[in-house]
Amino acid sequence: MNIKPYLGLLTPKNKVIRDDRDLAEFLLHNAGVSVLPSSMCGMTGYFRLTFALQEDIFKHGARAIARGFHQLRTQSEGSAFNI
Repeated sequence: MNIKPYLGLLTPKNKVIRDDRDLAEFLLHNAGVSVLPSSMCGMTGYFRLTFALQEDIFKHGARAIARGFHQLRTQSEGSAFNI
């Protein structure tokens, strides 16, 4: 997944999302979802998801990621996204 639109946004604790590792760490601790930063695979600006799950578990994870994204905001606004 391309995460470039989320770079530079702030977490609820005012930490700036600088790269794919920051976003992966944020999602793990705030949404309970583990994603693989693509920089660990030689690319930057993306993260990887696994699809080797039961459909209901995957949907639960996707909703959790969306809730995590809802928590991010720009430096001058409240929530950055209306998902």
